[in-house]
Amino acid sequence: MASHVFAGCYERFIFGFVVPPGSDDVPEEPGTLARMFTFAAHKHAVKCVASCGPYVASGGADDTIHLYDVQHNSDLGFLVNPSEGAVPCLEFFAPSAGAKPSHLFSGSADGAISIWRAGGGWEHLKTMRGHKDAVNGLSVHPSGRLALSVSRDKHIRMWNLLKGKCSYTATLEVEAEGVRFAPSGASYSLLCGNKVTVHATSGEGGVLATLAHTRRATCTAQTHDDVLLTGLEDGSVKVWDLRTSACVHTMERLHTSRVRGLVPLSSGAGMLPDTFSTASSDGVVKVWDARMVGSGSGGLPRCIASGNTNARITCLCAVVPTTKGSGAGGDDAPPRRKAEAKPKARAAPKAVLSLAQQEGARPGSSGGGGGGGGGGAGGDGKPAAVPEVRARWFTVSSFWFTVDILHLTFDS
Repeated sequence: MASHVFAGCYERFIFGFVVPPGSDDVPEEPGTLARMFTFAAHKHAVKCVASCGPYVASGGADDTIHLYDVQHNSDLGFLVNPSEGAVPCLEFFAPSAGAKPSHLFSGSADGAISIWRAGGGWEHLKTMRGHKDAVNGLSVHPSGRLALSVSRDKHIRMWNLLKGKCSYTATLEVEAEGVRFAPSGASYSLLCGNKVTVHATSGEGGVLATLAHTRRATCTAQTHDDVLLTGLEDGSVKVWDLRTSACVHTMERLHTSRVRGLVPLSSGAGMLPDTFSTASSDGVVKVWDARMVGSGSGGLPRCIASGNTNARITCLCAVVPTTKGSGAGGDDAPPRRKAEAKPKARAAPKAVLSLAQQEGARPGSSGGGGGGGGGGAGGDGKPAAVPEVRARWFTVSSFWFTVDILHLTFDS
């Protein structure tokens, strides 16, 4: 299966494009991205898109999550947000690289975070509450033990996925628009306007890097722990060395307007992806060859192909094929939204799977009420081993210590 990119827009459409196959020769003139489909996914603006394995999910201002299976080119239907308001952020969790996702996390405009079983009947498992305003971004640690979320209420929260409760919270100086764990989970980054900060998830949990921009940063992407890419409102993309907090390359004016999405498409021999895709408010989606940038010669990226949606793009994601049988390239039958039988348990961490044991699974398409008061507002669910807050940034190491005391096992 070829790689695909998907863009959402204010005009409620999802655009799917097929990425041209990789080649050692970069064309002199960029080609045209083949459009896979144009789909009216929501009744109002598309707020976010996320992908993992064969699945793509889109969150809308119409309080729904729409689901797609790229492998089988099928529409899986939609889930109704069990909380109130739009769905501004989505995050899949997969138990291992290349595997199909086991769970889907969705943020809500009312501050709640919902957890769904990915695939099969897409059951709603849990709703965690704590934020007082819309969730701007969330990220699940690669271990599946915890998640981080940031909100318009200027707070960052750490969620214990074993209990489905907030285990720690801290106030930010400014509102964070996004949060992202590094590929290894050893650090996480916060996107706050003109500044991106990177923090350790062990030891004292201090600031590892501060990336100051002259223009507002709108999105980030990361495939290596030591390198971060940021998209800017002036259409540029910057490459940062997190070991020195230095900008090592600036790709000027890749678009005529702000970059709304930035996703890697293939890994490279170095720290940068060989190819990546960008999408902008100007309505254009582009695929770039970055091998000259990553070679250290100071070369510029070359545009391989582009496609114009003639819409105001809000978000971007990619589905990249994998060689593993459990990933997007497998031969499994497409899941059904109204499956009668419960899906078999996947090899996900028990920290996530235990949520289903605490609260009975409910079909996501029913549009029912909230999934129970699992939230720990104000830090009510903070483990006893976590010390008092001494600084604005918190450390995750104390959470691991608590887990060790409880003798919990997360490996399947």
